[in-house]
Amino acid sequence: MVETLDADRLSTAEINRILRELAGSPETVRIVNPKGAHSLITNVKGSLQIEVEGSTGFYTGGYMNGPTVIVRGNAGWYTGDNLISGTIVVERNCGSNASPSMLGGLVLVRGSGGSRVGYAQKGGTLIVCGNAGMMVGKMMLGGRVVVLGDVGLQAGESMYGGKILIGGKIGSLGSNVDLGEPDDSDVEALAPVFEQWSVKANVRRLKAILPRPGKHQYVLFSPRHKRVEANQ
Repeated sequence: MVETLDADRLSTAEINRILRELAGSPETVRIVNPKGAHSLITNVKGSLQIEVEGSTGFYTGGYMNGPTVIVRGNAGWYTGDNLISGTIVVERNCGSNASPSMLGGLVLVRGSGGSRVGYAQKGGTLIVCGNAGMMVGKMMLGGRVVVLGDVGLQAGESMYGGKILIGGKIGSLGSNVDLGEPDDSDVEALAPVFEQWSVKANVRRLKAILPRPGKHQYVLFSPRHKRVEANQ
């Protein structure tokens, strides 16, 4: 059974409430006329197939735990924010900071992504089939970020853990990271995902960005205070 929710007639809060009530059911939910609405499909827990017929705004799928979401358009910033489990597929492009603080699950972007995709990611997998901007995987703690195209400057900046896999050119590496190669664990984890979602890539041909072991060195910013006397 397919249930249709019209964003022209329902508020985002009403749509999210209905999705939470339907979570765990075998139904498929279609969201029509999203028109770039922010915070769609947030905090939905339980299995559910959700298809969005159009583009969404910020925070799509935030704090989601279980559903499979197909966005048949673009998605804005912070897609998959704190995603716990489940799948988000964006058929076109996504904005900056995709999958921030993601804990598990899969975010798949068929097109390109903005800057800082994979920001502070802790687990799960983010795949961008096109290009991405600067600071991919900034402050990453775990999981995998895969960009099959080119990435911008400072890839892996302030990265502590996890792995970034790049298929194209790298503008520059961030501090405290090294360039390496994928290993068997990457093939085992990613090859089935690539096959399931028809991602045409060979894991072995990607370049790996890894955090350096040991204590990281950072330049601390110390502000200078200047006393300003009040006018008398």
